[in-house]
Amino acid sequence: MRKISFKSMVSLMLISTASVSYASTSTDSEPVPKYLPLNLIENLKIYHHGNYHVGFRYIVSDDSSVDAGNINVDIHPANSIAILGSSIGKSGFSSVALSEGSIGHNSNHSVALSAGKIGNSSANSFAFIGKIDDKSENSVAIGNLSNAKAERSIAIGVGAIVHKNDGIALGTSAVSHHTNAVAIGKGSETDRDNSFSFGSSADTTKNKYLTNIADGEKDQDAVTVAQLNRRGFFSNPTYTTSYFVGNLTFKADESNVVSFGDNQTQLRLVNIADGKNSNDAVNKKQLDDVKSSITNELKKDIGDKVKKIDDTLITLSEIQQTVIQSEQAAADLAAKAADSATKAGSSQQAAEQSAQEAANSAAKATDSATKAGSSQQAAEQSAQEAAGSAAKATDSVTKAGSSQQAAEQSAQEAANSAAKATDSATKAGSSQQAAEQSAQEATNSAAKVTDSVTKAGSSQQAAEQPTKDSETNKQLGDKITIVKKASEERMNKLDAKTDGIYKYAQDMNAKMGEYHVYSEKRFNALESEMRQSVHKLDNKINRVEKRANAGIASVAAMTNIPYSNANRFSVGVGLGQYRDGSAIAVGTQAKVTENVNVRASTSWNNSDGAVFGAGVAIGW
Repeated sequence: MRKISFKSMVSLMLISTASVSYASTSTDSEPVPKYLPLNLIENLKIYHHGNYHVGFRYIVSDDSSVDAGNINVDIHPANSIAILGSSIGKSGFSSVALSEGSIGHNSNHSVALSAGKIGNSSANSFAFIGKIDDKSENSVAIGNLSNAKAERSIAIGVGAIVHKNDGIALGTSAVSHHTNAVAIGKGSETDRDNSFSFGSSADTTKNKYLTNIADGEKDQDAVTVAQLNRRGFFSNPTYTTSYFVGNLTFKADESNVVSFGDNQTQLRLVNIADGKNSNDAVNKKQLDDVKSSITNELKKDIGDKVKKIDDTLITLSEIQQTVIQSEQAAADLAAKAADSATKAGSSQQAAEQSAQEAANSAAKATDSATKAGSSQQAAEQSAQEAAGSAAKATDSVTKAGSSQQAAEQSAQEAANSAAKATDSATKAGSSQQAAEQSAQEATNSAAKVTDSVTKAGSSQQAAEQPTKDSETNKQLGDKITIVKKASEERMNKLDAKTDGIYKYAQDMNAKMGEYHVYSEKRFNALESEMRQSVHKLDNKINRVEKRANAGIASVAAMTNIPYSNANRFSVGVGLGQYRDGSAIAVGTQAKVTENVNVRASTSWNNSDGAVFGAGVAIGW
């Protein structure tokens, strides 16, 4: 056996540990010893470049064989290790490739384990079973078929893939399609930059709960269901299409509604924009505007109608005053007519008295004529004529009410008779004085008759005046009747218009009531939909929270596994608990050399999830 340096011996220890790890992952059904002693070391070659040890070419244990061409460390891989079918490309210094791991050119400070592949120009990367593409430096790929395709990306889990820079995919088949986006959990996929995804927008069955979250305090903090219970919208399980807002004791009592409180406690919906479309909600300002518009129109319309009614009432008042004045004038005329009739009656009585006096005078004249001896015949004739004239005067007076002309003619005849009587008396020699006296009396009687006739004519004119006044009153009464009829018609029209305005106001009240009922139904439907959506979000958040708590518990269990740093190989167990998440972890640590330390661990949690982690520490 060739002599080797102390550093070479340390390298042998690393090789021995790697061989143990390689054998432990073998699928061969034959039992494999826990430690494989290196009884035979052949073809160990240490390449030198100047004064530095560059790397190992290949190592063969006592139960293994490799082709010298399968293990290769290319030029300039200072401080690098490639073991068990692994390879490191040019300028891959300070890198480690174990168990068919592959590191490309210019990918320094990288680690590829168990068929992990790191492409060219992907420095500072780690691949365990997974793959890191070219020009994807500072990346991690852990798990079968995991793939980091961009810079500063992390893909952990079977089939986990990251496509854009700064992306993270954690979990089986998790995919980050966008820059600085994180996909967590089985089947999760991102759908935008700078985001977290706990499921898939294309398949909601893959969505997960985010549980055990503290109440948000700042504007950008996440909120919990407890906060939503106090301030948000919640679905009512009884009515799947309904929502209620406020305390959890509030419930919607029918489907397709949104309830703000209940019949005991009502809540306000504030900061609502003005509705624009036919199905938009309206706010109180819009209702007040409609109310004000309708009220103003009604006030204006009613004001116009009231003004017309006032004008009509004024006109009616004037007409009524005119009617009263006309009735008063008619009453005055009737009183005057009655007074004239009374005066006519008095005049007729005076005429009759004058005729009686004339008859008496005629009787005296007859007596005087009888006494006259020489002119007895003439006196008798004169007396007879005077009596006839008096009779005619009496008859004329009787007819004075109907014919003034006849009364005047009778008066003239009476005067003529008086003149004849005077002449006869004059001719009577013995009774001249008596005849003259009789003539004088006849003359006086005739004068009285004439005066009575004159008075009778005046009485007739006064009697005719009430007839004219009666006709005037009749015409005035007809006009008053026409005015009253027109006023009644106008009042009937005003009553009809007033009834129409009242009916219009009632119709508007009915329409406003229907509008309020419709708005209330729309609000109830909106609340119902919002409650259902928030309930679904609540369930999703709870699921994500539960899994997140279990994941944190797994990490806590793995980080608290104790290891023995004094021994070359040690195994430890750790436990973790975070809120309602619990986990158990098992890990192992192997000191390959004094400068190289390898550690791997795995954990299982109460969400049926498993977490695996591995690491390599290299010091110099």
